[in-house]
Amino acid sequence: MTKVVPAAEGRIYFIDRGIDASIKVGDVLNVFRDIQVRSAGSRKSLRVQLGTMAIVSSETGVSLGRFIPAAGLDEDPMIRMKTPVKNDLVIPKLKIDASVLFDAGAATLQAQVVKEELDKVVDFVRSFNPSKLTIEGHTDSDGDEGANQTLSELRAEMIMNYLINNYEEIRPAMITARGYGETRPIVTNDTPENRALNRRIEIVVLE
Repeated sequence: MTKVVPAAEGRIYFIDRGIDASIKVGDVLNVFRDIQVRSAGSRKSLRVQLGTMAIVSSETGVSLGRFIPAAGLDEDPMIRMKTPVKNDLVIPKLKIDASVLFDAGAATLQAQVVKEELDKVVDFVRSFNPSKLTIEGHTDSDGDEGANQTLSELRAEMIMNYLINNYEEIRPAMITARGYGETRPIVTNDTPENRALNRRIEIVVLE
């Protein structure tokens, strides 16, 4: 996990890790804020996603990013400052093209490529040493919405189980799987190329 410091113009943000932590130009990282909320007479910490950070420059020890706010951020009463501030967390994620791992409409891993692709996940874990991470499955909007939701869940669970069973760095207590179906596209589903981008697996560091 890294932290951000707003630059003078308020548009570019400095992040306190760079290529030495496998942060590359073009990466899109998640931006979170830990806030204190009162519940049942006590206070607890809650992590809220502010948006994402698109990396535009990365060197040893530092990278620069442009902030993209999350949908609905302006209406969130818990967030007073709507842009990243010092000590907010920039948390990395790894994206894998789902069509590389799975046949169309299927949730069975393609044996000939699975180790090569999921070795990338373990390299990612070694770089950031997370205590918690989640496997997210995403689809495009073709087909039935319910079927897409189920497919995304099955794919995420398949990858989670493979990682647990084949890599000692991945412990059951540190990893979860979630499917989002077609609800979180990164681009519009209006061309074959865009739909391919939305069919993806994301490995997201939580802590």
